Amino acid sequence: MKHFRFLLLALVVVGLSSCDNITEEIYLEKDGSGTYEVYADMVPSMTKMAVQMAGLFGNDSTGKALDQDELIADILEDLPVKIDSTYSYEKEIDEDIRDSKVYEKYGERMNGFQRGGKDDGYMHMGMRFEFKNLAELTEVMEMMSENQKKGKDGELFSSLGASKAEYFYEKGKFWRKCTYDTQEELGSDDLGMLIMLLGDAYVQTVVHMPAKAIEAKGDHLVSNENGKVVYKYSFLDLVNGEVNSDFEIKVK
Repeated sequence: MKHFRFLLLALVVVGLSSCDNITEEIYLEKDGSGTYEVYADMVPSMTKMAVQMAGLFGNDSTGKALDQDELIADILEDLPVKIDSTYSYEKEIDEDIRDSKVYEKYGERMNGFQRGGKDDGYMHMGMRFEFKNLAELTEVMEMMSENQKKGKDGELFSSLGASKAEYFYEKGKFWRKCTYDTQEELGSDDLGMLIMLLGDAYVQTVVHMPAKAIEAKGDHLVSNENGKVVYKYSFLDLVNGEVNSDFEIKVK
């Protein structure tokens, strides 16, 4: 497990390029089909990276401390007015996994995307998968977890740290059960680097149910409004294996 923990750290440092807050969204239909998305907003991520670099190497060229609001405005000004594009996710998948039967079945339904722009005030970059049933989503999440372990950058997004995430929907109840690899304690240097990079970054799970949710359970439940249920947890705690991201939601 020591190698996997180092790999996970490397994904955060190199692969995610200091991505800050990550969102996964699940749009579930009555028949169990739906859409899974996971993405980061690159605007706060780029802002955070610039502030961190300034802290390491000094302030701006005038010697003044960076103003985050001005920095965000500058970043937004450089963005196109509007972006809404998709592309094949194949290049993000390890070569061995691209040759697997699982990828052969689902690869065409996995797409990378970019959306947002100057007017929206955000720039989302992530992955989308259209699933016909939850067995497909479970199978793809397991494949992405394997992809993560092989070191293909960016795939921490897709399983959010879990070694296996299973999804179920029966009689109006939708639930997720995650199994995590046993984690070893990080050394002080690695932990210090994670704290610097992740800080107060969070991961949130947003579930869009096909009807009003009458009950929602989970350790990190934030809100339940009609059919939209939100869970939120610390990115740092997640990487350290200290988050239980299981949930259970019931609809009428």
